[in-house]
Amino acid sequence: MVLLSREDADSARQPICSVPMTSPGLQASPLSASDPHAFVSDIEARLRYCRSRLLAAPDKGIVSISLNTPELMGAGAYAVRKGDFYWSRPAKQELRIGLGQAWSLSAGGQQRLGFLDATLQNLGQRWLIHSPDGLTPGPAVFAGFAFDPSDSMQGPWTGLPNALLRVPEVLLERRGAECRLTFSAPADQQVEPERWSERWLKHVDQLARRILALPATPWQSRPPLSWEYIDQRDSQAQWSQHVGKALEAIAGAGLNKLVLTRRVHIHASRTLELGRILAQLEARNPDCIHFAVPVAHRTLIGATPERLVCVQEGTAVADAIASTEPRDRQLALADSDTTELFDNRKARREHQLVVRAIAEALGPISTELVIPEHPHLMTLPNVHHLWSPIRARLRRGVTLLAAAQRLHPTPAVGGTPRRAAAAWLRAHNEQDRGWYTGALGWLAPQGSGELAVVLRCGLIDEREALLFAGAGIVDGSDALQEYHETQWKLQSMLEAIAHA
Repeated sequence: MVLLSREDADSARQPICSVPMTSPGLQASPLSASDPHAFVSDIEARLRYCRSRLLAAPDKGIVSISLNTPELMGAGAYAVRKGDFYWSRPAKQELRIGLGQAWSLSAGGQQRLGFLDATLQNLGQRWLIHSPDGLTPGPAVFAGFAFDPSDSMQGPWTGLPNALLRVPEVLLERRGAECRLTFSAPADQQVEPERWSERWLKHVDQLARRILALPATPWQSRPPLSWEYIDQRDSQAQWSQHVGKALEAIAGAGLNKLVLTRRVHIHASRTLELGRILAQLEARNPDCIHFAVPVAHRTLIGATPERLVCVQEGTAVADAIASTEPRDRQLALADSDTTELFDNRKARREHQLVVRAIAEALGPISTELVIPEHPHLMTLPNVHHLWSPIRARLRRGVTLLAAAQRLHPTPAVGGTPRRAAAAWLRAHNEQDRGWYTGALGWLAPQGSGELAVVLRCGLIDEREALLFAGAGIVDGSDALQEYHETQWKLQSMLEAIAHA
């Protein structure tokens, strides 16, 4: 990554375009609740000052300016609109809202992640970042991909690539008490700086107005929303037939586990508002990762409890999550051999399949692997899961996307053995999941960042929602019990929609 200013052009060891905060035009102004114009004007002055300090970036690269903006600390889910890329984790005070597109790349096929990874690493060498406030650049690239590399992304997923990297024109990022705006544009000789400044400022003005318009208690004055089911293609009877076929394959085809999917299509009694649904999800699931991704005229939103992998400073952490019990059963909130979930042989066996697969995937690319001796209990509003966070010290040069290529799909979302399970799922109409049980997240140009598994989610469109849930089938699974499990998982999205 290129991080140079005029003063340090001859030395790559100097700070990122370091400019003292006492320099003209760099002090932040309070955001006026009655007039966002003052805030936008202040941002315009700071951007103009930063542009005067920038060297020309390498051709076909990216130029970014990152500014400290504590005035926008009030940003949240209610500010999200159709077309935005959103990511948040309330328990850790993390939030990102991406607007517009400065650079984008899509891919498909078995080598999709390798292609995206190589392109991103190359782009990182031609990325000029100017951070006058002394902020360490954070993840600036949105990344996501479908469950199946061969998925043609038709039907409800039309308009979304199989795998995607995207750099927003404007990225609002909040981490704890730190808040910043990062402005990005392609470093092309044909690009006019003034045109990009106009686009940036338009996004900032829209974002500031959204934040100022946020209601203090937005859902208290609204009656609960109701809905009706549009179709019953995934009825209990059809689900039981599907599970029966999976159990037959497990018994006779060398398979240990298959993960099946249910889709529920509903029509709501009023317009579904993205920000309100996301805010409800965050209030009910503060420990989860929340997301929104535009899909043509729809939006993929959800609250997932599962990281695929997080990579920071050469250390990777992956979540092994499997087995489910409803919250109305009083399970202990700590490791225990006496609770029903921990005593359940089927649950422990299903969980161990995921742990073993993650360990086998990370082992060859790691110098150290740490696996918890016993699983923990993950408690969510509607369900409990067995959970083992697995930590690995990666070999030099291994990026997040390289680790994801080896990890995905884990037995928690696909099955095991991986290839045989994938072949069975394709042959039994499980190949068109789109990004459900794929992954999404944010990356830094050098390859670190975090990806979460796309779970507990739905495609939202005006007054319709297509919701997804799944269950892992192993020897001994009961179709009715697994059906109930999918109902528990769907409940998170249904409750958020009802009260939005």
